[in-house]
Amino acid sequence: ASLCCSCASQSPVPGETTSVINGKKSSFSEVVAASMKTAMQDERCKSELIVMKVPEKNNDTEVVDLLCTKIGFKMKPTATERLGKKTAGRPRPMKVAFKPPFDARAFAAKLEEQKWQGEDDFRGIHCRPCRTHSEQATYIRMKVHLNKLNENARARGRDTESYSLR
Repeated sequence: ASLCCSCASQSPVPGETTSVINGKKSSFSEVVAASMKTAMQDERCKSELIVMKVPEKNNDTEVVDLLCTKIGFKMKPTATERLGKKTAGRPRPMKVAFKPPFDARAFAAKLEEQKWQGEDDFRGIHCRPCRTHSEQATYIRMKVHLNKLNENARARGRDTESYSLR
């Protein structure tokens, strides 16, 4: 999303200027509040994961606690929430929040490690960082583009050349 800002006009409140952001007049305090809200949301998203294909039970917190125990992860999540509408035969994605962002990354790494060790309990379960719809769409577009770059590098015989998305 692009941000267009023009601070040429005066606000009706004495001593406060207005800005034009995306075609809408806003006061300086509104601009600061909006940027702070975005920064806080970004920080919160670093501590959250989306875990998919976890069977639905009555208490999702117990399910995640059991999952943490099975993978040998000592930290417990602060919140769990199912996303979307409930449909028969398909578990909804689950948003799992941890207090520090490090715990979220460590949980995801530990889960991936257990999957690679061939544990059947974790075969279909996978997780990704929490992203907004637009961030997820951008991530998918970039992932497709990087796959094409890697395929082109292999086709040119450059086995040492590799691109990744972080």
